[in-house]
Amino acid sequence: MTRFIALTLFTLILVASITAQGNEKILQIFNKCSEMHKLSSDELAMIQSKESVPSSPEAKCMTACMLKEGKLIIGSTYMKDNALMIADALFKDDASMAAKAREVVEHCATEVGVDVGGDECEFAYKLAVCSDNHAKKISVTRPF
Repeated sequence: MTRFIALTLFTLILVASITAQGNEKILQIFNKCSEMHKLSSDELAMIQSKESVPSSPEAKCMTACMLKEGKLIIGSTYMKDNALMIADALFKDDASMAAKAREVVEHCATEVGVDVGGDECEFAYKLAVCSDNHAKKISVTRPF
């Protein structure tokens, strides 16, 4: 949403280089989704340590929630163009890293696809895992 766009962008992917308003919006999304999908303290620690992507049903659905709230999933489609815009925004001061983040988005949109299918939680998890793995492979560092 990067490692979660990259966790989600995430990681989410989702952030040091975006505006304070953007950070506040991400925090609001995280809080909303974490109220609906409770993560264990171990899962939160995994995310914070950048260790790996949690795989519990709650973590998968929290990831889907964050992608939907961040307009990266609309209906049954992964919005690759929105993810590319976020990648650029996350690394607006580092063109080289922005290019790598865009590569992660493109790679995972191809590998995982853009059709969410029947299980949005599983789709979100696969996208997060792909993003995390590819970001590590090409040395994308999270901006937060």
